[in-house]
Amino acid sequence: MTSSAEPIQVEAVPIDTDLRTQDAIQRQLAEIAHEAHELASRYTPHTIVDRDDHKASKKDRADANKDVRALNDRIRKMTAAVDSWSRGVKEAGKQAIAPLKDLDAEYKERIDAYEQGVVDARFDMMRERYEEYAPALALPVEGAESALVPFDRLWAHYARPERWSNYGTNDVKAVKSMEAVVGAIASGERSIDALVAE
Repeated sequence: MTSSAEPIQVEAVPIDTDLRTQDAIQRQLAEIAHEAHELASRYTPHTIVDRDDHKASKKDRADANKDVRALNDRIRKMTAAVDSWSRGVKEAGKQAIAPLKDLDAEYKERIDAYEQGVVDARFDMMRERYEEYAPALALPVEGAESALVPFDRLWAHYARPERWSNYGTNDVKAVKSMEAVVGAIASGERSIDALVAE
């Protein structure tokens, strides 16, 4: 409560309660159905016998369609009011749950950051293991500016298919997978060397 002695200005907002309850909508639809039935009883389509009858039937048809349009206008107004109210409820609902939705975004950001940290740590660990396991591929040889197969290139090519970059991947399995990949690369390198020697 406010401790101020000043009066609080409140703006009255009219509420269209006539369309806000299912009972009111059902009542209005029943009224329209009753009116439509009453109006329909005024018309009697029949076999046309002459020009005057033809003219009268065309007028009756036009009048019946005019009645249909009038009732449809009332239904459209009801629908528009219900749709407007529904949009208001949806918007108010979004605002009501916004604090909880914001939590989801914050949780996701922090979970993603943690998982990325785990993958980054695995990257560093696997780089060290690669340099120990296959220094001839991983480190520049004397006189060379870069390694034959730098770890960044190995990671870029194999991390996704071998799942090294997945948070849930076991580090030991990732290292074994890397060693198998490096073994295949080294075997290919030896085959190329043999062909060149020949």
